[in-house]
Amino acid sequence: MSEIFTNIDPNLVFSLMLLHCLIGLTAGIIADSKGYFFSLWLLIGIMGGTFALIASINLKSKNAHKIGLINSQEVEDKIKLG
Repeated sequence: MSEIFTNIDPNLVFSLMLLHCLIGLTAGIIADSKGYFFSLWLLIGIMGGTFALIASINLKSKNAHKIGLINSQEVEDKIKLG
């Protein structure tokens, strides 16, 4: 069993690391498109990989009212109530 871990193919390790970093980059791009800091989410993505990607997908958009997804009157009503 320990033979599996001692004879790991370097190409496999490199490929998995590259995939992990690409997933982190994707998390940063998604978070940036939602109005969050790209550099922060790139760091989170590189450290967290798939978990960061899932988190960035679930982020609420900071730009929702700017791009017309939220009615400005609805936002004003929520501010008055909150």
